[in-house]
Amino acid sequence: MKWIILTVLLWVSGATAHGQTVLQGDSLYRGLQVGKSTFEDIKRVMGSDYKAEKITGESTGKLRDGRCVTIRRVIGQKVYYRKQGVTFYIRSNSRQEWLGGIDFNSRCTVQSSQGIMPGHHTFADVIASYGPIDFDKKDNTTPKLEQSSDDGENWMTSIVFPNVSFRSVGKRQPGENILLRRIEIIRLASE
Repeated sequence: MKWIILTVLLWVSGATAHGQTVLQGDSLYRGLQVGKSTFEDIKRVMGSDYKAEKITGESTGKLRDGRCVTIRRVIGQKVYYRKQGVTFYIRSNSRQEWLGGIDFNSRCTVQSSQGIMPGHHTFADVIASYGPIDFDKKDNTTPKLEQSSDDGENWMTSIVFPNVSFRSVGKRQPGENILLRRIEIIRLASE
């Protein structure tokens, strides 16, 4: 009877008996949900052993007299839980804050709903678990292959599905067998 209760508790909490946390529906991590949870929710679940860094946004406009003006403002923060291998992206505006995304690196004991783990699997494994994608797709619908940079210098190549993406460091190279790329980060984000 105790074993059944323990199994049910592990299933409800999203954990497995092997110490892995399963991302429920690739949208929920330890009760935290992108688009809904707040920084207070994150601290309540994860604790206070974190490092935070401001995220700034920049807008450029042209004035009537022909001069250009650049406005910089804080649009959120990155909250690093290095020991756990998790980074939270908190977005904010003048009225509210919300969880904009979560990155899990290879230090994190997490697996996607289809069993993909950062540091252990490749793009080929993702496609085998989640289904095929069109690598040359030109529109912006998911699933898709995407190259992106948060800072304009460090690039990621990602396979993007609704709510979850599988990321590998570096741009796609001509002639590269993209299927061999190792998954270094799993990112939860809203579409």
